[in-house]
Amino acid sequence: MEKTIYTDRYKRLILQLKEARTGKNLTQVQAGKLIGVSRSWLQKVEGCQLRLDCCQLRTLCRAYGLTFIEILKEFDGE
Repeated sequence: MEKTIYTDRYKRLILQLKEARTGKNLTQVQAGKLIGVSRSWLQKVEGCQLRLDCCQLRTLCRAYGLTFIEILKEFDGE
């Protein structure tokens, strides 16, 4: 099985998050401060260099005005 971080599906999930962040007019620095992480951590996540766990995904969703269920439904519906 291929590592999920390298799949197109994972990349689409991360793109959804990035679009939600930019849609809120948040820079990586601002988003990082909002959730208590560094800009470099967020940059690695958005660059698909770090894989999110479900708790981290939920935190990002909330910061960007999404519900965890919304993003999972979109992800599952692809």
